[in-house]
Amino acid sequence: MRIRTFIIGLILLALSSTSGVSGPNPRSQVLRIPDKSQAHLTPAQHKISPHLRHTCSELEEAGATAYNAKTLRIAERFSSPLVKVDDAARVQVYLKVDSVDGDIQEILKSVGVEIEIANEEWNLIQAWIPYDYIEIIADFEFIHHVRPPDYGTFNSSLLNADGGDELSLPPTGGEFDIDGSGVRVGVISGGVKSLTDTVERGDLPTGILEMGSCATPGCDEGTLMMDVLYATAPGVTAGFCAPGPTLTTLSFIYCVTWLTHTFEAAVIVDDVVFVAPPYFEDGMVAQTVAQTVVSGVTYVSTAGNFAQWHYEADFVENVDFTGIPVHDFGVAAGGGGRCLRHGRERHKRMDGVSW
Repeated sequence: MRIRTFIIGLILLALSSTSGVSGPNPRSQVLRIPDKSQAHLTPAQHKISPHLRHTCSELEEAGATAYNAKTLRIAERFSSPLVKVDDAARVQVYLKVDSVDGDIQEILKSVGVEIEIANEEWNLIQAWIPYDYIEIIADFEFIHHVRPPDYGTFNSSLLNADGGDELSLPPTGGEFDIDGSGVRVGVISGGVKSLTDTVERGDLPTGILEMGSCATPGCDEGTLMMDVLYATAPGVTAGFCAPGPTLTTLSFIYCVTWLTHTFEAAVIVDDVVFVAPPYFEDGMVAQTVAQTVVSGVTYVSTAGNFAQWHYEADFVENVDFTGIPVHDFGVAAGGGGRCLRHGRERHKRMDGVSW
């Protein structure tokens, strides 16, 4: 059945290439996703989240192709906190699949899918796909749904640590007569850009094991965290994982798993926050961390660190472009009501009375 679906997909691609479309990218006519005024979606379109459908429709209206995306600044214009678009007119997605076995991955790669992470426990694939192939990909029978990843953020500090003085963190020795010797500590953060320089200065030891790729513009929050770690417990053995290049729930889970099972950490610390996972039940991240704790790992995560950067108000209902009730920030602030347009302005969906 998979092979039949795959062949049908290839036939559709071949037809699109002979449809008389001018220009270097004949795929631009493949996507035909209705807007909210069209009530009937195809089975494949039903698998695609509303935010992705909307973004892909906007990309098609803008005439985006892999060849002109960089010139048209497509990534800058169409990326948002909810949907990421790159300079090749691709969107980043989670693909819920029957399984992540090799056959399925090969089929996906054959239609232009760049697989970043394939999680066997959740049967979930993180990937970049050409926006104008999204409907063909969703039509595969082994695809359950296509949605954007759940993105996170880092709780970055504004302080530098040198021996723990600025943060009032004295070494753990002295009163307790311990220095962390024999304890393996895993650190998850944005990056360790200045790690080599810090080691050469003698502030950190050699031999820190690294994994992953930079996940923040500065790419150095991890160096600061390990500086604090070694200032307070100079005898520990540290391992580091950066959940990049994009911080998602799957990239984070990869780091937790690697530090737990490969690095064999006794303690894991992170400075990561996710605001999109479920509020009233444990999502993928919470379940992964819970399993890690059950295995005997002590897990420490940041709490808050947002200071005054927060929002609270009574819920004021409006309707966004998907027809879903959302909070109207304008009316809540005492101004005029409006529904924020996805993609161009930052907005938060309100799942409760306050956030």
